[in-house]
Amino acid sequence: MSPELDRRIPFALLVLRFFLAIFLLQWSIEKLILPNAAANIALHHDIVLSAIARMREDLGVEPRRCVLAGFSQPCGLNYRLIATHAACAGGAIAICGGVPHDWETGAFLERVDCPVLHISRDADEFYPLEKVAEFERRLRRRVQELEFHILPGGHR
Repeated sequence: MSPELDRRIPFALLVLRFFLAIFLLQWSIEKLILPNAAANIALHHDIVLSAIARMREDLGVEPRRCVLAGFSQPCGLNYRLIATHAACAGGAIAICGGVPHDWETGAFLERVDCPVLHISRDADEFYPLEKVAEFERRLRRRVQELEFHILPGGHR
């Protein structure tokens, strides 16, 4: 094996391990029932911010180069994170998820500067179209750069 390949394999494994950890974190937060929402939110913030800090320390990856991605419930958790911690990520992708219920009134930053891509579905069994139709307006309350889509289909 070449010395160049020897250096790339550990880096690739570290990056893969990081993405797997984040996926498992978001899946487990969605599936685990914690005693209250505040504990769930705090756990999500702590783990994601720690993972981003490790990416910076171990790999030299700046937060602006990290994109948070979530499907379903983790979307709202990621929205809370980017609206609480300025410059914690370079963007967010939300698929089939909702907007936090206290988005307009919560203790969030007035302005979220990282770009957001939000994709909803028109036949989502967890987020009815009447509710989804309000997401774009609600997100624009804080998010400065938003791309919003409603695609045909269910929660998938």
